[in-house]
Amino acid sequence: MKKLNPTAARLGIAMRHARRACWLPHDEVAILLRITPNALAEYERGTTEIPSDILERVFIMAYKMMHVRTLDNVYRRQRHMFIKHAKEGMET
Repeated sequence: MKKLNPTAARLGIAMRHARRACWLPHDEVAILLRITPNALAEYERGTTEIPSDILERVFIMAYKMMHVRTLDNVYRRQRHMFIKHAKEGMET
């Protein structure tokens, strides 16, 4: 068994936590990052250091997901307001 690098282990744990918090399956994240599922598992366990290009992809993916969630929240608020105003218009 490989000796754990403390920094790689912390990054891997953070990566696994973020993936699970977003309800993303292991295989799908591996595809999005353009790596094998085994490589992702090693990164998440901290047995292999995460290369800088993979870290960059992780941050880009996280940024895009935050942007999509923000847009989704805006859409939901606007939809809620539209429905509320439509109902008020129907009552008068």
